[in-house]
Amino acid sequence: MSNVITLDSIRESVAKKYASVKVDLGTDTVELKQVLRLGKDARKTVIAKIEELEKVQELEDGTDEMLSIAREVVLSLAEGDRFRLEAAVGGDSLVYLELFNSWMEASQPGEAESSPA
Repeated sequence: MSNVITLDSIRESVAKKYASVKVDLGTDTVELKQVLRLGKDARKTVIAKIEELEKVQELEDGTDEMLSIAREVVLSLAEGDRFRLEAAVGGDSLVYLELFNSWMEASQPGEAESSPA
């Protein structure tokens, strides 16, 4: 007997695993895409910025740069909706940082389920 996997079940699994983080702007919604859902160039940019952010967090006086990088990453993740998101958030760096942190948390893969004994 063979195992059969349907494309629909694979698509459903991928949709759940790599779902966007939705940001409710009050009148509409903007999606922050998962890194693997971005185009190649955008994905490289986001990954480089996250690595840069990790280095900046280690600096004693890197707060302004950290806030700036978090904003850049969030706006990159919003892709075509970046201008609507930017208009809604305005210049509040802490909102961008919270959006970034929420996206990072949601982007972390879940723990593997243990097998039944």
